[in-house]
This record gives sequence, structure tokens and C-alpha cells, in this order.
Amino acid sequence: MYLISYDIVSNSLRKRLSDLLVRKGYHRIQKSVFVGLDNPKKDQEIKTIFSTLDSNNDKYLYLSISKKELIKNHNLGLSKEEIKLMIGELDFFWV
Repeated sequence: MYLISYDIVSNSLRKRLSDLLVRKGYHRIQKSVFVGLDNPKKDQEIKTIFSTLDSNNDKYLYLSISKKELIKNHNLGLSKEEIKLMIGELDFFWV
């Protein structure tokens, strides 16, 4: 699992990245924080957006995190079902 966080000044670039992450199956857990099963380092579209960022103004971070670590860490606002969906244990759930 991968946690992606970013702080991007450009509204259009920020929107493009968030739309791409959602399309790729990442789950938004905060406005600029996503979690997903696929390694962003191996995804050409994500790498392309990261490469266009301005190193003076923009930041991004992605971390590898185990399913176990995601489950055991504290959170506010995420249900157990949402976490199971993120880690691939559920296909969908009703809100």
C-alpha cells in the first residue's frame, strides 16, 4: 500500500493529480492525502505529473505502508469499512 501526500500551488495541476489518483483507484483520506495499492513510482502518468512540479513551491511525498500498519494506526473519520475498501478487503460498501 502507498500513502501519497502533496502540497501543490497550481489549482489545475492539483486537480489533475487528484482526478488521476481517483481514476487509478486510490482512496482520498484527506484533501491532499490518498492511499492506494499500486506503487506510484511505477505509474508513468503519476510520475509525469510529479516531474512537472515546481521544486521551490510544490511538495509531494509517497510512502510504502503495510495494510497492518494502516489498520493499527489511529484515524478520525474513517470507518472500518472504508479502511477495508482501501486495503482491498471489500469491493464496495453502502454509506
